[in-house]
Amino acid sequence: MGDEFFVTLQKGEVGEAFDGLTKNSELAAKTAETDGLKTQTREGLDLVGGVQSYEVVAIEPVGSRLVRVTYLAYGSKYPLRWLLYFYRVDNGWRLIDLRVDASLVRMFGDRESTP
Repeated sequence: MGDEFFVTLQKGEVGEAFDGLTKNSELAAKTAETDGLKTQTREGLDLVGGVQSYEVVAIEPVGSRLVRVTYLAYGSKYPLRWLLYFYRVDNGWRLIDLRVDASLVRMFGDRESTP
């Protein structure tokens, strides 16, 4: 699911990317939230220079039915870190949450400090 999402983002098709990622998910029913994510993603991708390429940098399971997959999406100006949380149900894996940020400090596991 994650790979399809990023391939579609590379094409600039943000709405289609989120529709595919959230298919069969509780998130799909939360249209106000997903519409907001789509808008924020379009704006964010404009700032970082789109998605030129991407890669999985971590897969972290918690038990046998919950996993967080961390992707880095490389824009022409800046990278974005995407955290996708998947839960295995009877009919396969389902996205249950996602986070995205551009904090380089967090990408290296460091805490951000305030001056």
